[in-house]
Amino acid sequence: MSIRLKLSLSFILLFLLVVGLLLASFFFFYRGDYRDGLVADREHYEALAADLVKQAASLEEADIIALLAAQTENGDQMLLLDSNNQLIWSSGEAPLSTRLSVKDFVIRDDKVRYALRINYNFHSRNQVIEDYIFQYLWLIILLIIALFMSIAYFLHRSITYPLSVLHDRMIQDPLQIKIQARHYRNDEIGELEKRYDDMLVRLQSSDREQQTMLAAISHDLRTPLTSIASYTDRLASGKITDSQKINHYYAVIHQKSEDIRLLIDQFQEAAQIIHHDHTMNFEVVTAARFWQSLLNPYLSDWDDVDASMDYNSHLSDTAQIQVNKPALQRVIGNILCNAVKYGGHPLFVDVHLFQTKHWLVLKIENNGQPVPGEQLPLLFDRFYRIEASRSKEKGGSGLGLYICRELITRHGGSIRAYQPTRYDFGIEIQLPLISS
Repeated sequence: MSIRLKLSLSFILLFLLVVGLLLASFFFFYRGDYRDGLVADREHYEALAADLVKQAASLEEADIIALLAAQTENGDQMLLLDSNNQLIWSSGEAPLSTRLSVKDFVIRDDKVRYALRINYNFHSRNQVIEDYIFQYLWLIILLIIALFMSIAYFLHRSITYPLSVLHDRMIQDPLQIKIQARHYRNDEIGELEKRYDDMLVRLQSSDREQQTMLAAISHDLRTPLTSIASYTDRLASGKITDSQKINHYYAVIHQKSEDIRLLIDQFQEAAQIIHHDHTMNFEVVTAARFWQSLLNPYLSDWDDVDASMDYNSHLSDTAQIQVNKPALQRVIGNILCNAVKYGGHPLFVDVHLFQTKHWLVLKIENNGQPVPGEQLPLLFDRFYRIEASRSKEKGGSGLGLYICRELITRHGGSIRAYQPTRYDFGIEIQLPLISS
């Protein structure tokens, strides 16, 4: 539920509760007061009429009129009627606000001699409402204040307090914050907290990668530079006179210089991929034909490497994907180059291609030294190496699989490493199908 919806529902609920309280107070207090007032006034005037007719039973007509005139109060109207209900005497005009009346009879010698009617004025509604407000409005105000305080507390707990906690976290050093698994609310604040934690994860991961990058660059450049400096010093000393040794030293210097140039090219390529500095042109191809042409060279020729590939495709002839051919050639080249470097001897590679409803799935498995399960997700990080010594022996910058991941991501797909059941190491690539 979004914050906007929560606020709207809160104020609507508050409005309904206030109206409900007013209606409830009207129902229980005002209506009861009004009804009780009617009953009390009627009982009063009935008792007054009974007392007057009792006194009038032994009086003459003139004395009865004098008695009634003396009892007129609060603008009430008293009427004396004969036995035929004809008016004999009246104290004045009947009240206009509320026309209520009581009637009784003057009985003498078991006969009705006169009728007495009292038209009295009940309290007006305005007066009743005024009395009601003075009596009960303070209670309604207290209830409304309690409602507002409840809504304010709810808004504080649901909006102000979480934002305050997030603010306190944001002013801390982001690299020192320990990120813990937590449950996020299903609203904008929960989304904000989740995005902030994701940003922290990326920032801390980027910081770790930078530290690893500096260490890796220092390590990768130090070795060839040390060799170049060593052989250069020997040549500069003038003590080396054997032309064969001199040519060998120059060849080593040239090779180490090429290694440095290759490392710099890889660093530059990785930086371009990160910042999307180079444009990738995509085209729609038939998936089965494209992968057959891409992997066909590896089915017969491995450049004098003792390796073989078993290729199995279960793609339909109509399945299509959108690709950048040089990028995917680079991906396959990096994966198979790693297989040659770190795989078995002889090397066996199995390639499986199949499709699901929306995805093309490519699995490349090979024999060799297995990778521990906890290290599989780390293989695609920049400059990550399972064993520094092995990387030193085999060569490589730790950027190959990272570049693969970035290129596959640019295609809208995903890549992961896993431990297959038949061989020791596997790479799975998923690419979105355009049509099938």
